[in-house]
Amino acid sequence: MHINRSAPHRTTILLLPDRRGAMEVAQRTIIRRSHALIEYPVSVLEATDHGVRIRLKAVPGASRDAIAGVLGDRLKVRVAAPPEGGRANEAIVRLLASALGVRMSDVAIVSGHTRAEKVAFAAGVDEATARRALTGQMHG
Repeated sequence: MHINRSAPHRTTILLLPDRRGAMEVAQRTIIRRSHALIEYPVSVLEATDHGVRIRLKAVPGASRDAIAGVLGDRLKVRVAAPPEGGRANEAIVRLLASALGVRMSDVAIVSGHTRAEKVAFAAGVDEATARRALTGQMHG
């Protein structure tokens, strides 16, 4: 596949096997960060009329708070806070708000409060801005 280094991103259509072995069509956006290419599933971010939904995989109890990268169709976030009493969710909201440059009150966990797989919502942020901000904050 030829990669145009001057283009900031490119969308491609891929055939991927699903869990049952059948092939499904998945759209992925390739984003260039420095000299590395990051394959970013479109389903990680979902634009809405008032902001963006972010599908997350939370890893509480990590050594530090960080956006680790993409894991399947979710954005993997590590937080030092334990998962008790909603402290990990609060740390995730703080991390996302900081990465997106919005107030904590503009970010909320909308589903998966007690699970590792969560969905967060960031008000007042468009998909392109969120994609750039989150990609720029990734730490392997």
